[in-house]
Amino acid sequence: MAARFRVSVGYVKKILRQYQRTKKMERIPHRPGRKPLFTESIRGQIRGWLKVEADLTLVELQGKLLQEGKLKVSVPSLWAVLRKMGLRLKKSRSMPRNKMRHASNSSARSISRR
Repeated sequence: MAARFRVSVGYVKKILRQYQRTKKMERIPHRPGRKPLFTESIRGQIRGWLKVEADLTLVELQGKLLQEGKLKVSVPSLWAVLRKMGLRLKKSRSMPRNKMRHASNSSARSISRR
């Protein structure tokens, strides 16, 4: 059969395995990469938590996900998903910085001697 269609024997085997699995002769499109961990149901759950309690921190969201056994994720990956969902930080960066400086311990400063 491979010689008839001018393809390799390996390709024929691949198509036959696929046909046995799916009952289709056409090639299935390749979908590379990792599958997303944050499914729509998990994203909906996060939205629900934030509607009820809008000031949840990333660490608290991480804890809720872990506690419910849905997902174990890092804080940066949680932040990336929230950003993709269109949610943002509550703190505004447009406000001027606080004028007060941290008090430094004057005895901790090094004194240069001549």
